[in-house]
Amino acid sequence: MSFLRLIQAFTFAAFLLTPLALAEQGRPNTELGELIFEDHFERSESQEEKDEPGNDWTTSSDKTAAGHKEVDLRDGAMHIYTHKVANHATSVRHPFAFTDGSIGLRFMLHKKGDSLKLNFADLACKTVHAGHLFDADVSVSTLTIEDRKTGVMNLKTRALSKAGTLTDGQRKTLSAKKKRMPIQLELNQWHEILVHIDGDHVVVDIDGQRVGSHQSDGFAHANKSLLRLLVPNTATVDDVRIWKRSPIHAKTNENFSDASNLDFKKLVSPVPTSAKFIDENYYIWGASMVRDTDGKCHLLYSRWLRELGHNAWVTHSEIAHAVADSPLGPFRYVDVALPARGPEYWDGMCTHNPTVHKFDGKYYLYYMGNFGDGNATVKLNPIHRNHQRIGVAVADHPAGPWKRFDKPLIDVTHQPGAHDELMTSNPSILRRSDGTYVLIYKAVGTKGPLPFGGPVIHLAATSQSPTGPFNKKMTPLFTAPGVKFPAEDPYVWAEGNRCWAIVNDHKGTFNGTGEDSLALFTSKDGLTWDVAPNPWVLQRKVTWTDGTEQSFHRLERPQLWLENGQPAVLYCAAEETNDEAHSFNVHIPLIKKNSETDHVTQ
Repeated sequence: MSFLRLIQAFTFAAFLLTPLALAEQGRPNTELGELIFEDHFERSESQEEKDEPGNDWTTSSDKTAAGHKEVDLRDGAMHIYTHKVANHATSVRHPFAFTDGSIGLRFMLHKKGDSLKLNFADLACKTVHAGHLFDADVSVSTLTIEDRKTGVMNLKTRALSKAGTLTDGQRKTLSAKKKRMPIQLELNQWHEILVHIDGDHVVVDIDGQRVGSHQSDGFAHANKSLLRLLVPNTATVDDVRIWKRSPIHAKTNENFSDASNLDFKKLVSPVPTSAKFIDENYYIWGASMVRDTDGKCHLLYSRWLRELGHNAWVTHSEIAHAVADSPLGPFRYVDVALPARGPEYWDGMCTHNPTVHKFDGKYYLYYMGNFGDGNATVKLNPIHRNHQRIGVAVADHPAGPWKRFDKPLIDVTHQPGAHDELMTSNPSILRRSDGTYVLIYKAVGTKGPLPFGGPVIHLAATSQSPTGPFNKKMTPLFTAPGVKFPAEDPYVWAEGNRCWAIVNDHKGTFNGTGEDSLALFTSKDGLTWDVAPNPWVLQRKVTWTDGTEQSFHRLERPQLWLENGQPAVLYCAAEETNDEAHSFNVHIPLIKKNSETDHVTQ
């Protein structure tokens, strides 16, 4: 074996230890399905004049490059390039057959303009041009997932496009067939891609990270029978694998899809005394944590001066920023992430209740903001309270700087009788497996006596972008017959094709405790919610690692840190007594769902 081959063998062995490969190894065979094809290109060609990929691979060179060689097997990999006389990207093809399955491979891009497209086709499909069904196209900076069967390669649509007679509505429909997501890849370095197809969903993982997903009718085409690797410039490919799975067990290809599997109360662990974030000069409320690419933990939280009193949260709260080496802390204050910026702005005098998320390489900080007269009153200031709106700030790093917007993300509905006619606040957001963003928020109407109005409910809104625009769904959520304001402060997240929510169950109506506590809900789409089979999350008690138990007047505003998509730390705002003299944040470690003892440690 050559020295270069030894290096490549070592590289592949290293690949087997990547998060992606480990995830595969950790799954039962039924997770990815039956392995029906693999090729590691450990062979040589008999000549150097024509393409000779072998192992049932074919190429397009005879038709598109006048027979010139465009595929070269060397050093145990397949090198693909487009000849200078070619009139089309090089197409390297292999037959397969599945309805649902996954295709994985390693690849390397060499120049800035390089890309690799995994094109799924069925040459027997006569409603599309050249059998095109859909693509997963990866470049150095962008992943594109596109449904071509019901999009640009549909023969009727293609004819209208060529004739220039597409209507505006048809163009809008076509644009929805393609979804682009930003990524960052290194040139001349190996990367791994896995494309999962389950029904009308396509999900893409790169280097062990979920980087994109899309939902469209064309993905559900029953007979996917040809893989085409399309390369317009240069790319190197190795270790191609194809798995087939039945639609029946594809439905189980998600983490904890069965709602009965999650008993959150059993995940709660004793809390280290250092997992408490407190400032003697400030009230602290509602913290949300995210890790940067270097592993540093960034806490975004609400704070306001104690000397102003508890209800000054609505007039003087600001979202501050602290850092730590562990999700449990101890955290150290750094700066104010979203400071006051003047009453001329919708969020110019108060920012509150943050929830921070990382989507496709960027950080999104959702929050409530308001403006008003600036008076910190003993009772809640109604001017500031009714000016509450929901916003989002965007940054390339959780330390900022954060870009804020001049208009709210979720404004009130200016329609008499609307559920959110008076104010909107307390956002929480998830991204479903189909790529749709679902934002849940608190809403107040004007049916109750002013100035505070009512009722106080929760609504959902959806978007294809984390910055909107969002389409409101005006059906109240987390309601209970005969119970006024039963829930507050939901934190929502998605695992596989199931959505979850932890809410502050004000009267213990949903979890059966009969007292203010936290309850668990579940949903298939994030829009219709049911009480989970195991609804009890947490009472207003914490057990510390020294064995002592402490009760709280308030233990609410739940936020989660998800490690590899699973709950790892529960963050709660804590108030020890009903005199509202002080508040802080407590960080509760959670046992991983597949382990009796494994949890986050400091």
